[in-house]
Amino acid sequence: YNNAVIYYEKNLPNDQKNYGLNHIYIGNDYFFIGLCYLSLAKYDEAISNLKKALEVFESPNIKSDKSIEETKENAARFASDTVLDIGYIYEQLGEYTNALFYYQKELSFNLKIYGENHLKTSNAYSSVGLMNLRCGNYQEAIQELNKAMEIRRSTLGENSLEFAQSLINLADAIICTENYLNALELLEKAENIYHALLKSDDINFAYLYQSFADYYRQNATFNQALNYGYKAIEIFDKNYGDDNYASIAVYLVSITNCYLAMGDDSRALAILLKCKNFYETNPHQNITNVLSRISDIYTNKGDYENAIIYC
Repeated sequence: YNNAVIYYEKNLPNDQKNYGLNHIYIGNDYFFIGLCYLSLAKYDEAISNLKKALEVFESPNIKSDKSIEETKENAARFASDTVLDIGYIYEQLGEYTNALFYYQKELSFNLKIYGENHLKTSNAYSSVGLMNLRCGNYQEAIQELNKAMEIRRSTLGENSLEFAQSLINLADAIICTENYLNALELLEKAENIYHALLKSDDINFAYLYQSFADYYRQNATFNQALNYGYKAIEIFDKNYGDDNYASIAVYLVSITNCYLAMGDDSRALAILLKCKNFYETNPHQNITNVLSRISDIYTNKGDYENAIIYC
């Protein structure tokens, strides 16, 4: 990727000279530079170049061998892909409001390009719904995730992996509204589909088990929640190991909720300190939550000196 960045950045001035600043080819150059920086985990550079690409795709130079309408359509498709990638980066950084903004732009593009009943539109509804869920906008999340589910039902059928994933997403949102019975029914239906389609250690089961863990934690059935939570982590670790510890760290933080509710502060503290060490070398917005929890535990123990350190 380093060599690819060098190539694209070296070639960019030549393309600008040959085609002009707003030609769709220039947008493609910025787009691929942004993707290379994303692969190198250089997120600021990735966002900067992807935003430059978006500016071109939203107002392209129409001088082209192709028809005007075809050029506009291609630019709109590129713009949709670009805002999706920008939203993804912000999501990975934990900047969910920014991620939601760009996922909403993707949905707007996809509705114009593909129409309502298309899988790309379904995926965009899902992204917007999940970000609304992260931002605490539960009713909006339910509406959008339900739309995503219905599109997948009509295009792929109820025995598809994608439909099962929509059931889980919708269940996660419903759990937040404390409509537990409906959420459990959705999760159990998704589990049946997964068992018919996937091996028991497939990564999709990790996401499913985490949703079960959240359900049982909300119902104060903590032993069940811990059981599902650790099953999710076991599958993640088996599939990715340290390469995806960011996801494991999020699940570990969730598990501490159970230990704290059960009065096992020492075990919760040990997990949170492990997550803190990870986030210190892998920046993520979730570290604020982790530090706050560590400080609260020390405060409850009467260890105010350590509590102040983690405030």
